[in-house]
Amino acid sequence: MQVTMTIDDLPGVKRKLDETRQNISDTEPLMNKLGNYFEAMTQDSFDNKKSPDGRKWDPLSNATIQAKKKKGKTTTRILYQSGE
Repeated sequence: MQVTMTIDDLPGVKRKLDETRQNISDTEPLMNKLGNYFEAMTQDSFDNKKSPDGRKWDPLSNATIQAKKKKGKTTTRILYQSGE
């Protein structure tokens, strides 16, 4: 995913960001909400085997599956090493 932004009034944006920064004294509630959002997004990615932008993960290659079996791994789930 790519984001492109054009800012026509850079001094105005900087001024607004400075005002916002000065008015935020306790960032813990915001950080908790952001953390919960990103945790849920990550869990959804694993549950659905898709990236946050909806692209399906590539399946494991046969070589990876065989290597896991040789190491005695019972799971061949994508992006899981040990399950811990």
